[in-house]
Amino acid sequence: MARKKKILPVNNSLETDLMKTPRTFVMQNGKIGSSGLRLIRDIRMVMEPYTARRLKVRYKNSLKDFIHAAGPLGVTHFLILSRTDNGNYLKIIRIPRGPTLTFRLDSFTHAKDIISYLKNPKTEKIQYKHHPLLVMSGFDSDNLSHTLMVTMFQNMFSSIKVEKVQLSNIRRCVLINYDKEKNMIDFRHYNVRAVPVGVSKNIRKLLRQKIPNLSQLNDISDYFARRSGYGSESEMDEAGPDSHVMLPQGISDKGSIKSQQSAIRLTELGPRMTLNLIKIEEAVCSGSVMYHQYIKKTNSEIEEIKSKLESKRKLKLERRKQQEQNVLNKMMKKEAHRTQSLAGMKQTAAVDNSNITNDPVSRQSQIAGINKFETNIKKRRKANVQTFFSKRKKLLHHFI
Repeated sequence: MARKKKILPVNNSLETDLMKTPRTFVMQNGKIGSSGLRLIRDIRMVMEPYTARRLKVRYKNSLKDFIHAAGPLGVTHFLILSRTDNGNYLKIIRIPRGPTLTFRLDSFTHAKDIISYLKNPKTEKIQYKHHPLLVMSGFDSDNLSHTLMVTMFQNMFSSIKVEKVQLSNIRRCVLINYDKEKNMIDFRHYNVRAVPVGVSKNIRKLLRQKIPNLSQLNDISDYFARRSGYGSESEMDEAGPDSHVMLPQGISDKGSIKSQQSAIRLTELGPRMTLNLIKIEEAVCSGSVMYHQYIKKTNSEIEEIKSKLESKRKLKLERRKQQEQNVLNKMMKKEAHRTQSLAGMKQTAAVDNSNITNDPVSRQSQIAGINKFETNIKKRRKANVQTFFSKRKKLLHHFI
């Protein structure tokens, strides 16, 4: 008797978490040069794994195309890099209704340049399988623009449940700091490690299950006796006691044990950016300006702008309704013409049938011709519908 297949229970909580996970499109607007394209690749690595790594933008694509494609794919944020004569700009957009934050890139450094400068860079690919940990500091909760920035940055990255999180999955960290003196935002991307405290490098290698080279030694005791100092050998001890923590979980690949004191070590991955907030818009690259660094308006000017925007919105709705009505009228007229044509054809066929009542073969052929004509019309309609949905599917795959 054949074995029955076990039906595994569906994890609904995991599906709901994946649906709530924020996803991003990182792309350019216009020509930004080779340095800008490299910066886009670096930002996509920061947003891994919930971003479109191989997204291609062509000159024919518009912002509306990406907005239409973002809905079925669950994309929640756009990061758009552009360049003008005044400098480079980064727009962060919440899809589908806004707001839009516009930053000026005062300075940036590519990840490749940072890694080439480090003595011991951390470039393992496994650290990009999980989203980074977000850390923010320096923002003022009483300031409206700061509150919007904090909310936008928090919603860009996945939230972490403290009760269920695995420490071995936290391998990266994104630090966003607001400098009050310069009125700038510093963006940094780090690799996170936990290393046991008070242990020399030789013992740490054994804890990480690395087999040392003992070919030049007579006994294993010589390996521990050589360079066994704790002060300079342990890189974590140089960081000071502020970085020492007690781990609630063990991290096997790092050599850190549960309920033992460990030190947190950060290694920069890049990119490094310095941002300056210029403008906050209410909608997607449009709508009323909620904040502007250089332009200040009075209450009367703000009300006038709002009234103009409201009138434009109403006019747009009226035009859309008129267009829908025109399309409906055209379809009704077409359907009436089709019905009239079919009625005329049937009437002509009835007249011909009355003339050839004595010829049953000719009568059947005429009826078959009419039925074939109606069948062809139905097939043509079905083919048009299938062509429409196939083109839509190709368009969605075109942006990924």
